[in-house]
Amino acid sequence: MTQTLLANTYAAVDLGSNSFHLLVVEETSNGIRIRNRVKQKVRLASGLDDNNLLDAASMQRGWDCLAIFAQQLQYIPKSNIIVVATATLRLATNRNEFVAKGEQLLGHTIRIISGEEEAAYIFSGVTSDQKSNRNSLVIDIGGASTELGWGKGNQPSLLHSLNMGCVTWTNRWFADEQLNEDNFRNAVNAAKEVIKPVLSEFADLKVHDCLGASGTPQAIVEILTAQNLPATITLPFLQQLAQSCCSAWHLDNLKITGLQESRRAIFPAGLAILIALFESLDIQQMHLAQGALREGVLAEVLPTPFNRSQEKVLALLRIDENQAHRVYRCCQQILANCQPEPQLNAMLKKVLQNACLLHEAGQMISFKNHQQHARYLLQHTNMSWLNFEEKQLISRVVSSNPSATHSETLHPQYNEQQLNLLIRTLRLAVILCSQRIDQRFAVPDIEISDNLWQLRFSENYLANNPLLRHLLNEEQQSIKSVNWLLSFD
Repeated sequence: MTQTLLANTYAAVDLGSNSFHLLVVEETSNGIRIRNRVKQKVRLASGLDDNNLLDAASMQRGWDCLAIFAQQLQYIPKSNIIVVATATLRLATNRNEFVAKGEQLLGHTIRIISGEEEAAYIFSGVTSDQKSNRNSLVIDIGGASTELGWGKGNQPSLLHSLNMGCVTWTNRWFADEQLNEDNFRNAVNAAKEVIKPVLSEFADLKVHDCLGASGTPQAIVEILTAQNLPATITLPFLQQLAQSCCSAWHLDNLKITGLQESRRAIFPAGLAILIALFESLDIQQMHLAQGALREGVLAEVLPTPFNRSQEKVLALLRIDENQAHRVYRCCQQILANCQPEPQLNAMLKKVLQNACLLHEAGQMISFKNHQQHARYLLQHTNMSWLNFEEKQLISRVVSSNPSATHSETLHPQYNEQQLNLLIRTLRLAVILCSQRIDQRFAVPDIEISDNLWQLRFSENYLANNPLLRHLLNEEQQSIKSVNWLLSFD
């Protein structure tokens, strides 16, 4: 019986030096929706010998993985599939043997891309929704190569692929699994030597943001998150992790909260390369990118962009934009009516504005506990206009759950008092805008004294609005558990 092909389904396969990846998406009326992601640790680069011959065991691991991928590709039109291979198969002198059997298993051509092509695809996948005037430095540490891309918006102007990766660096500097200051320093210095020939091209660039794709940056953000630290990668934290590695003395002893067991073997090498990049390029901080090589490759076959823009996300989450903007205007008026008037910096203003925009996202799942549903959705939805740190802050404000406000560590430049101000402002605005029409909300004068908010409405306003009085009474009781106080007249 002939099977119907899934005409609106597309797939990208990335045969990386450390992992093989499969990304399957579907074109829908609301844009591109991810249907499946598969990642298999193949460690292909570990099978390269001194003559760049791939050993039989590594090739077999790769073929076994491709057999799994093949089953998931069989009902997707061949014209909707793209398969690329990267650094290890660029290097392997017996690549043709692997590719021939791999193509037979997949039923599809495997394209071995150059280092510059790889860097371009990564840059495209990471920056597809970047603002056109925003400069970005994109870094991807792979298994056998490291790609650097710099450009404005989604247009790269500088692309490089460097011959170092977390698997090859592991084989070169940590093959005996010994961890000490000498071999770690040697790994960092060797990485700096690889970077040195391209260093002058990155001098004096005006970089607004540094984005780390996949692999090592992902592992470090997982560590930061597990340790309740801000999800911003900095050189001091990298050096702290390096000290933890060196103190372990042996890979078997390496225990870092948040480091997955599957990442441990290659983590020291990836960390050494990242430290070399931070020090050589004078990087102050890095955020985790939301895309990678696969998204860039997929753009070649997709009829519409892989769009994570605000418009697409709001449509996907079924946001009532009129109400969202109404709540934001109310928040602005609340802050203006406060005595003393709070001062928000640009970051906190952005957090509040987006919290208002997205606070009803959880209602697409269920009205009951919708704040907690919203928190989960915001933490796990790609949003091109927000970095990881901003999403974490916004999701906490949107959750509007006073009992959870002390469970996580904030970025050092913010404190619980500032976060609580945003939460209480949003909660009050939602109450004042509960009837969802502009002419029905009136913002009282507000006096703030420590944890007490005193609301003063115009004469007889509450008497004429029993629903509002009822909602304020409920709020008064709800926030007692965290010692927040509310009075109103």
